[in-house]
Formats: sequence, structure tokens, C-alpha cells
Amino acid sequence: MRANAEDQTTSAQSTIIREIALADAEAAAQLSGELGYPVSIDEMKKRIVVIDALPEHAIFVACADEAVIGWIDVAITYHLASGAQAEICGFVVSQAHRSHGTGRKLLAHAEEGIDGRGLGGEGEGAVGGDAH
Repeated sequence: MRANAEDQTTSAQSTIIREIALADAEAAAQLSGELGYPVSIDEMKKRIVVIDALPEHAIFVACADEAVIGWIDVAITYHLASGAQAEICGFVVSQAHRSHGTGRKLLAHAEEGIDGRGLGGEGEGAVGGDAH
């Protein structure tokens, strides 16, 4: 959606991290089901469109051989006590691709990507959240 060539990173294992595209809705819905949140493809498309329009929100996907194998949903939130922080709203890697560093790559890319959208000042934190 907002992705450009600078938003992509490639690892030795040929995993590419990029912003989500509407064409990724089917894979994102399937992965959401793995996470325990089943959703239809049409509903996932609607969510992608809505979230893509939010400047302080981003969804990145991990792709191996052009197939989406994971995603991370991150947003800047504001708190009275701590200021602006990035929060992970959702994070999943396909069971078939876990324990190969894909999650670490998604986290690193999300942190870099969301920092460019307004984090970096005093009292502002990096990506964080509780794993399920």
C-alpha cells in the first residue's frame, strides 16, 4: 500500500519484509485464524483498507518465495504517563515457518518502520507488547 523499495529488507533466507497490500488479505486472514482470530477474506480486506489510511498505524508482512508467512500490526499510541509508544496490536508467523528468525525480522522492521511515523523523542518508546 504505502510500501516502496526502501521499505523492503531481505535476509539470507530470502525472507522479504514489506508493508501489507490488499492482495495479501487471504493469507493475512489465514494467519489470523492460526492466531485464534478467524476472519473472512472480505473482512480482512476492509481492515487492511481502514488501517492503511491511519498514518500512525502499520502492518508489515514477511514473505518467503512470494508467499505471506507472517504479519505484525503496530500502532503509535499516546499515554499520559509515558507519552507516545509503539504497541504491537497483532503478531503471527505461520506455524510452518516458526523458529527460523522470521518473527525477529518482523519486529525489527516494525520498530524501524513505526519510528519513521512519529517516535523518537524524549519519553517515547520503541515497539513493545506482551506475547500470547
